[in-house]
Amino acid sequence: MTNDRNLVAPSPPPEASWIHIDGDGQRLTEVASEFWKARELLWLLILRHLKIRFAQTAMGAMWVVLQPLTTALIFSVLFGVFVKVPSEGIPYVAYAYPAMVVWSLFSQAFERGSSSLMAEERLITKVYFPRLVIPFAASFSALVDFAISTLLLVPISLFFGIRPGFGVFASVMAIPPIMILATSFGILTSCLSVRYRDLRTAAPFATQIWFYATPVVFPLAVVPQNLRVWVLLNPVSAPVLWFRASFIGTSFPPIWSLASSYGISLVIFSLAVVIFRRVERGMADWL
Repeated sequence: MTNDRNLVAPSPPPEASWIHIDGDGQRLTEVASEFWKARELLWLLILRHLKIRFAQTAMGAMWVVLQPLTTALIFSVLFGVFVKVPSEGIPYVAYAYPAMVVWSLFSQAFERGSSSLMAEERLITKVYFPRLVIPFAASFSALVDFAISTLLLVPISLFFGIRPGFGVFASVMAIPPIMILATSFGILTSCLSVRYRDLRTAAPFATQIWFYATPVVFPLAVVPQNLRVWVLLNPVSAPVLWFRASFIGTSFPPIWSLASSYGISLVIFSLAVVIFRRVERGMADWL
């Protein structure tokens, strides 16, 4: 005889433990709340990116330093020796390296974020979680590379007779707009490339063009006066100039240019999140 107690249906879980999945009409505050609940997953994905990046490498973190340093040395020969681009009285390697460090942060965060959803195809199609965590984790993993490269700035500056002062603490103001902007474009490119695969090829090409539109390897002084405003409206220009000035004492950009970089980055970020939430509904099917 069957025990009647075994036939009793289990009681449903309390409503507080339910997860409501809704891709339509979410406000940014609701998206932020959902994202905050997944913060541990974000941290785990960042660690996973770092482990994959440095796994089975003989030199490990040295590759992080070599990339911007080698690029700065190459441009030192091209622009400092052959073209003789002015560097505000500072040796060109010391002049170019701080800007290359910031630019590498932007380009790597952008490129890693733009390919993140395609790389996590199996994870997305098997389980639900806030998909926005994926491009965030990919982009923010570039901060570790940035921190390692920044550590080399002090010995390089001292080698060329430059003594960084308390102004180096002002350099942190250049990081938020760079990360917001790079993550925003990573979010946009990653979600749209799920349907339009051409964007995966276009992203590195756009980054190369953007590099030469930013005063990384040349000073703002060589730009014609009537074009300087447009160069400073480039949201990457002011953070690059600000970071360089903080470490080696070159001219700071106008404060309005840094403020506009913050404003433009936040607007693009809000737009990127809205578009991502709309595309997210059919993301698993397109993948």
